[in-house]
Amino acid sequence: MIYAAMALAARFQFSSSKHSGVIAFFDREVVKTGTLPKDLSRVLHMAFALRQSNDSGEILTAYEEEARQVFQSAQNFVDREEDYLTKS
Repeated sequence: MIYAAMALAARFQFSSSKHSGVIAFFDREVVKTGTLPKDLSRVLHMAFALRQSNDSGEILTAYEEEARQVFQSAQNFVDREEDYLTKS
């Protein structure tokens, strides 16, 4: 999802060396303007939080259904961004 958000940011001629900067841009310039819906921001934040927890060494128990939901959310996120990018 972060790479899809980075691709969209590049379309707006924005770049950041930090994932948090890309997410902030996504919220400010894409979601708040109505370019893409707020639910995409929620799943992006959720996935980023999970990634940070995993990177910090926190032990997470992965449940198959939860993993499936995250994967489906990621597919939806990328599909919707791709659709926007190809139409704009």
